[in-house]
Amino acid sequence: QSQQEVDFVKQHLDPLIQKGMEKSGFVTFGYAGGGFAYLMSKQPITSLADIDQRKVWIPSGDDVAKAVVNAFNITPIPLSLGDVLPALQTGIIDTVTISPIGALAFQWQTQVKYITEMPVLYLYATLAIDIKAFTSISEADQKSVRDVFGKVFQEIDEENKKNDAEALQALRNLGIEFVKPSAAEMALWTEKARTVAPLMVKNQTLSQQIFDRANEWLKQYRSK
Repeated sequence: QSQQEVDFVKQHLDPLIQKGMEKSGFVTFGYAGGGFAYLMSKQPITSLADIDQRKVWIPSGDDVAKAVVNAFNITPIPLSLGDVLPALQTGIIDTVTISPIGALAFQWQTQVKYITEMPVLYLYATLAIDIKAFTSISEADQKSVRDVFGKVFQEIDEENKKNDAEALQALRNLGIEFVKPSAAEMALWTEKARTVAPLMVKNQTLSQQIFDRANEWLKQYRSK
């Protein structure tokens, strides 16, 4: 629900994910956050009834996005990133989920009028290298690469936090209206959202261990 929660969970979760990636044959050097993604739409969305009437985009081949919209009984319109702006312009879709930075980068903010002030997803990225290719270089070079790229990803992560806040303010300055569901509606959204991760575990797109540990750390942070 907040960047502070993300930072707390992430500092514990990242090393666990990194170990899992290496067991799967990939070397990573850190995980850079891309900010929260929000619903951005041509019409205001403040309730589940509102979103039922919208033409919602999800990225083609994105199992996580598909699991999310399925939990809300939404029939999505899958499109590649390059097809989204024309689809917004022609009315094929009228609702997207994206970070403020992403909306500005792709110019999608020119086609939406509202942002639902409720984080939907937290985005992050990494660089993964095949472990066989990585271990083909000397141990000294491996250490140098880990040190340099590890520092780079930390810097990107911090810079993105600043850029995300600035991008959100830029959208406000452009006149996009921020709308927020009522407390009762927020409770309904939260209840629906809680069904997503267990379904992903069942479908083996999310590790049970990762899910459990993330929840433990989140509860730990919220109990402070």
